[in-house]
Amino acid sequence: MGWVPEYSPPPEAWVPDANGDGEITESDWRLFTTAIRFDPVYYVHFKCSLKHYSDFPNLSRHLEALRTYPGVDDTVRLDHIRYHYFRSHLRINPHGIIPIGPIMDWEGEA
Repeated sequence: MGWVPEYSPPPEAWVPDANGDGEITESDWRLFTTAIRFDPVYYVHFKCSLKHYSDFPNLSRHLEALRTYPGVDDTVRLDHIRYHYFRSHLRINPHGIIPIGPIMDWEGEA
């Protein structure tokens, strides 16, 4: 992911308008399903990056805009996501240990 900032469009292009004035695309929602899992699961469990998703300000703003879109936050259950990944990949995590963190800034807001 280290190359992302180099090839990224300007910051305003990364943040869809949740007020309905801008267009949120199918690609935004497809990225959302991966992005919402990245720091709490992919970074920890799969060790797939040297940086957290939250280390990239433009990507973080994009994720936050989608997460706070009306009705979306209620559908995100990180406890279920963590449980699934850490308990179902026993070759990677043979004891099925589910880490406590990282705790996302917005967890428990609802």
